[in-house]
Amino acid sequence: MKSLEWASFSMNRISGSLPSSVGNLKALKYFSAWNLSLTGTIPTSITGLGNLTYLDLNENRFTGSIPSDIGRLENLESLILSKNKLTGPVPGSTGMLGNMSKFAF
Repeated sequence: MKSLEWASFSMNRISGSLPSSVGNLKALKYFSAWNLSLTGTIPTSITGLGNLTYLDLNENRFTGSIPSDIGRLENLESLILSKNKLTGPVPGSTGMLGNMSKFAF
């Protein structure tokens, strides 16, 4: 799946954690996994998806903090992380997201 650019798993009965192997999908531009029952932390490997323009992890049960390197996603236009159980500050690296048009925590 090296050429996968678009993935949506939203509004299903998927549970468990988001595997760190999601970071291997280097061509991914759109990733939506909202309204599932995902738990655990947001894997830091997601910050290596340099082509990503849309990331929606809304309405899950993620805990912990937002990955500190989230600003590495310089092509990101939409970041939607609301309705989770995230804690801690918004990382300062989010200031590097110059293409951002939708930002929801």
